Amino acid sequence: MEDSIIDEIEKAYGKVLNKIERAYITQERGIGHSRASLVSDCKSGLETSQNIASMLRELFGSTTIPPKFLYGEFNRSAITSKMMFLEAENSIRVQEFRKEALKNKLLPQDMVMGWIKKTGTKDGVPIRFVDRIPLPDDTTAELVEGDLILTNELNVRRVKRLSGNELHYWVGDARSTYVTTGGTLDKLRGLSIELSQMYGWSQALATTYVLTGDQFMIEAIEVEASIYPSILANKIVLKVDPTSTPKEVVEAFQWAKNRFFEPTSKQNKTKSEILAWFFVSHKDMNRNDRLRLWNRLCNQNESWKASWSYDLVRGIDNFHRDLKTSYKKYLDGRQAKDGGYS
Repeated sequence: MEDSIIDEIEKAYGKVLNKIERAYITQERGIGHSRASLVSDCKSGLETSQNIASMLRELFGSTTIPPKFLYGEFNRSAITSKMMFLEAENSIRVQEFRKEALKNKLLPQDMVMGWIKKTGTKDGVPIRFVDRIPLPDDTTAELVEGDLILTNELNVRRVKRLSGNELHYWVGDARSTYVTTGGTLDKLRGLSIELSQMYGWSQALATTYVLTGDQFMIEAIEVEASIYPSILANKIVLKVDPTSTPKEVVEAFQWAKNRFFEPTSKQNKTKSEILAWFFVSHKDMNRNDRLRLWNRLCNQNESWKASWSYDLVRGIDNFHRDLKTSYKKYLDGRQAKDGGYS
C-alpha cells in the first residue's frame, strides 16, 4: 500500500523520487501521540499527494543534488562561499544561539539528530494547529478511521488536517521535526529561516551550519530543474552569479539539460513548433477541414509562411504525418529523467 501512495506522490510531483526525497516523506514526524509520516498521512486522508508534492517542490526545488561541503578549494564558488560563512560567523544571533544552546561547543554532524531529539523533548509537546489555530497543550491526537480525534478536558473534535511549525535540518539527507513555540528548536528554526533569506541557503543546511559550523559550497551558478506533472511546464532554472561569464552560463545550461532531462533529437524549427500547436488545438476537426484551415492560415497569418502549405490531395497524408511527428518532437527533451540524480 505504501508503494501505491508513493506512486501517487510521484505522479503529482512529476518524477520518480530520489533517495533524499523518499527519506523525507517516509520519516516519522512526531506530532502529539502520532509518529506518522507524510506517506501514512496521505494513506489515511490527512494529506493529499498534491500537497506533499508541493512541499517537496518548495523544499527541494524539484531536484536534489546533495550539497558539497567545503574543504580546501579556492575557486570562485568556494571563495564566495567562504566569505558568506565569515559573515554568518560574525552574526550576533548565530553567536548568541551557540552560546545559549550549545555552550559554544559545536556538534559533530553525526550528533545533530540526537541533539535535536533530546532538545525537542526538553522543549515539550510541539505546538499544533488546526486550520492555523493553535491547540491547547493538553490536547491529545488519535487517528481513527482516517480522521484525527482531538481530545481535551472540554471537548472532542474530528478534523482532517493537523499541522505544526517545522525545523528542517540536514544529516546526509533533509529531515524535519515539529517544534514548540518559544523553545530552543523554535529559536533555531527562526535563525535558519533568517540565514536562508540572507544567503539563499536551504533551511536544512542553515540549521546544520548553526549547530556544526560545517560550511558547504554555494556554486557561482546554481542549477536545478522545476519538474511538474505536465512536461510542458518543466524548466531548467539557473541562479547566476553576476560575475559569471556567458560561456560558463551556457555550459551550466547544457550540463543541466543533460543531467535532468531526456535527450532531444534536434532543435525544433518554427514550422514544426506551430504544427505541434495546431495538432493539439484542432484535434476534433476532420482531416480535410484541418488541412484547409492550415493552408488558409499559412497565407493569412503574418507569422506563418505560404510555403508551409500542403497540396489538398497529394499532401494530406504528409500533413497529418507531420502534425504527429512535430508534436512528438516538441515534447522531446522535456521529459525528466527518472531517478537519475539521487
